[in-house]
Amino acid sequence: MGFSAAEGGPGWGCPPPGPRTRADLALGAWGRPRSSQIGAWASRQSSPLESRYAFEKAIALKAAQFAVGPVPRPPFWIGYRVVPTVMEFWHERPFRLHDRIEFRRPDEGAAWTKTRLYP
Repeated sequence: MGFSAAEGGPGWGCPPPGPRTRADLALGAWGRPRSSQIGAWASRQSSPLESRYAFEKAIALKAAQFAVGPVPRPPFWIGYRVVPTVMEFWHERPFRLHDRIEFRRPDEGAAWTKTRLYP
């Protein structure tokens, strides 16, 4: 069983980017494509993988387990809400003429200000 880009993955069929709260997770941020939900149950994310076959077998077992009805959100699947107040983008250029652009806001609801910084 494979996953196509149309079924879901980073940027395909996922909720729009933005902050997530625990309530968001409960009410719909888990609304990813079914194949991605099953993949979340089958994956031991970031653990060593003995073989591709082992992962595909785990996916097939979870697909059979959740063949009927909605796929519940795994208890180990969580999201984090990151609320930055400062972000810097840096682009390397020759002769140390790098571009550095800083975006800053005093709090979550405030407008961003943009500042160019010396390299």
